[in-house]
Amino acid sequence: MKDFKYFFRFLTVALYIVVLASCSNDDEEPALTFPSVQQVDCLVGDQKQLSFEAGADWSLTSSALWCTFVVDDEAVYSCNGTAGAQTVSIRINDDATSPLKSYKAELTLIMGNERQVIFELTRPDTGYELKAFDAEQDLVYNAENPFEQSYAGTTAFAVTANADWVVEASESIDLSETNNYGYAGDVVSIQPRLKEGLQYRKAAWDEELLFKNADGVLIGRLPVHYDGMPADKVEFSNTKPFADEIAFAYNGYSYVWQDQDGYAPMPLSVAARNDDYQLVYVDYVREINEMTWQYEFTCTRMSDESSWIFADDDQAGELSVYMSMNEGMARSAYLMVFPRVVYESLEADFDNLVFSSEEGVVSEYSQYVAGTFTQEGNPKFTRGFTFADMNGDPLYDAWGEPIEAISYMDAIGDMSEDELIAQYGTSNVYILALPLTVPYDAIITKPNGYTGYYLQPVAMNYWDGVDVMMWSMLETMIAGIGESTSGDSPLTIAFYDDMGETYAVLMVIRY
Repeated sequence: MKDFKYFFRFLTVALYIVVLASCSNDDEEPALTFPSVQQVDCLVGDQKQLSFEAGADWSLTSSALWCTFVVDDEAVYSCNGTAGAQTVSIRINDDATSPLKSYKAELTLIMGNERQVIFELTRPDTGYELKAFDAEQDLVYNAENPFEQSYAGTTAFAVTANADWVVEASESIDLSETNNYGYAGDVVSIQPRLKEGLQYRKAAWDEELLFKNADGVLIGRLPVHYDGMPADKVEFSNTKPFADEIAFAYNGYSYVWQDQDGYAPMPLSVAARNDDYQLVYVDYVREINEMTWQYEFTCTRMSDESSWIFADDDQAGELSVYMSMNEGMARSAYLMVFPRVVYESLEADFDNLVFSSEEGVVSEYSQYVAGTFTQEGNPKFTRGFTFADMNGDPLYDAWGEPIEAISYMDAIGDMSEDELIAQYGTSNVYILALPLTVPYDAIITKPNGYTGYYLQPVAMNYWDGVDVMMWSMLETMIAGIGESTSGDSPLTIAFYDDMGETYAVLMVIRY
């Protein structure tokens, strides 16, 4: 009995020492850190890669039959590994399902004697089925065979499901002008378009369209691939290059575009496949053909050295456009940007293929016009008049000097600019003084700087024997001024533009 008592005491002390040692070891080992819980949505048939960080040797278990780990192409319900960064593959199947019921699974990480859920997976409504296929219903779209989004937005796909659904637009896809919902059993055609904006249309991308039921639960995905802008296409931040002319000041310092003022240079963005494009500067003149009464164009391609319009190019689609000082009359230009493959196909006979007198730029190539630019004329050429005889030769005074008109403000100066506008409708009022000793049977008169369709002359008062008539759409003939022809007041002629506004006024006097 005494031996038993000693043995019992020895056993008690030994157990106490073991407990102390165990507690001591626990204090020495660092606490294990588990990753935060991640929420994962998935569908039947999905295979996903999940990543996490483990601080010790580990094992990972699944709580659901429909969620298995893939190890060496085999489906297992647990897997394990050593400490460090980890990536495991899971596969979602249709085991243990009931129609139209959502399921959740938990993946539990075990390290040492501790365990914690680090992934929560939701498999929605496994009874739903959604299929997407081509318009002929011959080709089914899936992860291995995505729908190919067309640049022009002309390709459609069809969708059917066993429940009502709605589809959400992706980052680059616009569904606002097509069907975006359907009812169970219906076959619905969807024709997606690219969103406006160069950032959605220039480069290739891969996205997904998500289909959800009435409760917002994901029931299907459609992978979509876009191959990027076609090699023969180009787009600009200026979406209306013909409707919105860009008007630069004669000194090139500023411009007006879409009723907004700006200072040069003007920014302009270009989108082309692989940023492979060619800039072309085109000077053009538009004039009325007086035989046909139709506008005709004269287009001249300008070299980089001779061009009066320039564009700094960062070779990645960002241009800065500016102009040189205009020392002459108002002028116009196209800035054209061609995809490289298109330019190379035209280069050998560019002018004949791209330009025409009827259109300016042939309609087939008008898509490559990035901007229509005008630059106002130098002030010394935009006011006053030019005079010639019927052969286009200069007219002279009695001393052999060419006749020329002088502005009213310089010649007389008794009225301010505002007063001239109030009385005549314009401050572009000039005086032509002709010597009495020289006859002028015909004076062909052209107001400077006008670029419109026509100018209609109207005599405000007449001299006996003098006729005022249109000579061309922009020129007027003053006929019948003899050596002594004169009147009690100046022969005053107003020139009205095609909008009925007074463009200029000419006063003829004799001395």
